[in-house]
Amino acid sequence: MNLTVIGPRSVGKSTVSKLLAKRLSYKHNESDELMNLEMKDHGGLVKSMNDKKDLLIMKRAVNVIERVLSKDKIILDLAGGTITHTKGTELGICKKIIEIITNNSKVIALLPFENNKESIEFLFKRERNRAHFIDAPSSELEEKVKKDYLRFETEIMDITKNIIYVGTKSPDEIVEEIIKQIL
Repeated sequence: MNLTVIGPRSVGKSTVSKLLAKRLSYKHNESDELMNLEMKDHGGLVKSMNDKKDLLIMKRAVNVIERVLSKDKIILDLAGGTITHTKGTELGICKKIIEIITNNSKVIALLPFENNKESIEFLFKRERNRAHFIDAPSSELEEKVKKDYLRFETEIMDITKNIIYVGTKSPDEIVEEIIKQIL
């Protein structure tokens, strides 16, 4: 059995996924790291994103995710944008990725809170502290967080019923809740 952990940026996917992998003796794979390697011929993931190679990234992500989930005892920590990217959605790439993760793993979604307002505030505070958003104007960052979160939250309800609200829980408590849901 494989697990795919999805959620919006800054919800804690990587921290939880690493702990979960250690607890279950699974191999942890982080989509950003995998895609950074996959895009090395274009200078890596960040450079590719800055160079507006989003479509190429999305197309390559399909093959990377398929390859990773063809093995067993994998935890895939999947960036939320992988299933909600605007161009990827328009071209059916996101649908293909969703098909791969739902057919080849049990999907667990991490969301901050059941309430959208609290969730957006939670994510905004975390995003504000990330290096690549530190200089972003607060109003622009808050609007981006809100837009990305609402798109992700809507999409996730069609993908999985395994939703963990992480807002007030420690990473260890989240891992315990995931284990209870999947076993």
